Amino acid sequence: MSPQELKDQKLRESYRALLLLLAHKPMPDISVTELCQQAGVSRTYFYNHFGNFDEIILAA
Repeated sequence: MSPQELKDQKLRESYRALLLLLAHKPMPDISVTELCQQAGVSRTYFYNHFGNFDEIILAA
């Protein structure tokens, strides 16, 4: 898998995980750790690419 494909996959997984979590609770109640576990990405990945959950939505 190319670096771009990996980046795209992680973004898709992060977005999907956020949507799944939002179906069950409001955004302020979702932790970064919870999102990362659901998406299968590291917290380092999250903080290197996004400042908050809204940036995931905008990027997707």
